[in-house]
Amino acid sequence: TQKIRLLDCKQPIIIAMTANTGREYQEEAYQNGMDDFISKPVIPETLSLAIDKWKKADSIEDKSMNQLFQLIPWMDDHRLQQLGVDYDAALLKDIFHRFRQDLTDSLQQLMNLTEQGAWLEYRQLSHKLKGACLNLGASRLSKVFAYLDELVECEESQEQANIRKLDEFTMQLRFPVYETIRRLQSKFLRELDNDKYLV
Repeated sequence: TQKIRLLDCKQPIIIAMTANTGREYQEEAYQNGMDDFISKPVIPETLSLAIDKWKKADSIEDKSMNQLFQLIPWMDDHRLQQLGVDYDAALLKDIFHRFRQDLTDSLQQLMNLTEQGAWLEYRQLSHKLKGACLNLGASRLSKVFAYLDELVECEESQEQANIRKLDEFTMQLRFPVYETIRRLQSKFLRELDNDKYLV
């Protein structure tokens, strides 16, 4: 699934089917780039409902994260070049390390805030991450956080559909976060262990 998500093509809907029904398995499926999750044994009616759901996903509100952001470049090459001009190698390396740590720490924070229904704190954190990604040239991830920022504003009205969408997108965050880290690492820090931060 992760390899498919890296292809520059129209992204398919991928539904996980597993005998494991715990939330941690659902999160793992989303984090690896899948769009939906159904448990085994698969009931024909459940599968039919899932297929119908995605066949009708025409509006922005119905689309998965992979569909929404597939046409946005992962990186802003112009911004990356400018960073190389503005900062020396040692400082740029330090900036990347801080960004990577902040981003990975924030993943769990966002999941916790979703479970707590702490929408104000969620919005503040997603807004902060949007700016940090933009500053470092991570175009796609910046757009993802901008969308979450807008979604959580609607979330504060406690509309059930928005709550489900925000929860679903938060579980899907790990893949774009770690792919962004991998790409930045490849750009600036080729000497680092390239496998350490992959999912």
